[in-house]
Amino acid sequence: MSKKYLKKNVLEAATERIDWALTEFPAFYVSFSGGKDSGVLLNLVIERASKLGKLPVPTMFFDWETCYKGTVDFVRRMMERPEVEPYWLCIPECEDNGSSIFERFWKPWDRSKKDLWVRPMPDMPYVINEDNLPEEWRSWYNPNDYSMWVVKHFGDWLAEKKGADSLVNFIGMRTLESYGRHMLIAAGKNRVKKNHYTYQTKDNGARTWISLPIYDWAVEDVWAANGKFEWDYNRTYDRFYYAGSTLQEMRICNALGESQKQDLDMWQVVEPETWDRLVQRVQGANFGAMYNKTNLNRLRTLKPENSTWEEYTQLLLESLPPDAKANFEDKFRIIFNWFENYSRKKQGLEKYMFDTRKEAKAFAKEHELSICYVGSWETLANFIIKRDWVCKKYGFAISEKTTKHIEGLMKKYEDL
Repeated sequence: MSKKYLKKNVLEAATERIDWALTEFPAFYVSFSGGKDSGVLLNLVIERASKLGKLPVPTMFFDWETCYKGTVDFVRRMMERPEVEPYWLCIPECEDNGSSIFERFWKPWDRSKKDLWVRPMPDMPYVINEDNLPEEWRSWYNPNDYSMWVVKHFGDWLAEKKGADSLVNFIGMRTLESYGRHMLIAAGKNRVKKNHYTYQTKDNGARTWISLPIYDWAVEDVWAANGKFEWDYNRTYDRFYYAGSTLQEMRICNALGESQKQDLDMWQVVEPETWDRLVQRVQGANFGAMYNKTNLNRLRTLKPENSTWEEYTQLLLESLPPDAKANFEDKFRIIFNWFENYSRKKQGLEKYMFDTRKEAKAFAKEHELSICYVGSWETLANFIIKRDWVCKKYGFAISEKTTKHIEGLMKKYEDL
């Protein structure tokens, strides 16, 4: 989708979008991460809600436990403003750990790991945890779930609480952060749209709509707004600046997931006092800090000279813990079934699996085929090395079967 430029600046556009949503929907809330984008959005929504007589602003913060102290401090300052109606969630949920082959998932605020928590449980009256969980949540909340239940249920729960038949969730997502985020705006499949920045999907609940008012902001716009209006912000970004990070490199999100693990190395630089606890809390964190930005994580690793990639893949499989081995064997079986059905039977290929990616690409080019019809053992080996549990390069995502497997693993190892 090509970009269409408006005859207004991004602040004017965001203001109009927020005003429209506050008028269009009977209820609303802001998803707040404590980062720069959601921070500037929350400040902006507070200002617009004040002018439209819509205060206080319901604000939801999902606390990952492994947060920078500066993030926690900023969130608390914003939550305790009189213009905000705070919801601070400290609830266990199965989460990604992209840096360990042994602990594929971990669980924030896991009571069985309380002695290892990165920091104590917040004790403000607006904190929601397992002890004071709203009764309505107990019918669907599952601590071993992997599907971000808060995205699916919080909005509808809040709408019910407000007596509203619909509700808009303001999210501070910017499309310039990644191509995937740009495509989120461009996509129209499997969603209902009111406009190109306000939509509803089956994953967001029956009453909940998503609004992305600052989707077209650049990172420079975010900091210009903070400076111009003297808005409060997360002081952790100052530490990133002193450490030499560019504006684009500064990230304060949970750094343990598959896509976020690239930022693990900055924790020991930016906030060493928290890093020490993080290493003890989540298996593989130190390994990830050292190697997640190396070729080990970029599908560029080397194999032993006296082995083929197929032999090396089998060697890697045999070296894995049982659960990890079973996961990759299952994914590889699905991959080979796909090639057998679509490459051999439909395309008539006698050979579809090659030792190296270079050989696979050359074969596809020679026969004028899409690269999706051929594969390589080199790619499979790198799935294991990179700890790409779902083999995303081949188009996999977390399935219902995988989710059930995750729940089983969390129960199996909950006492370790």
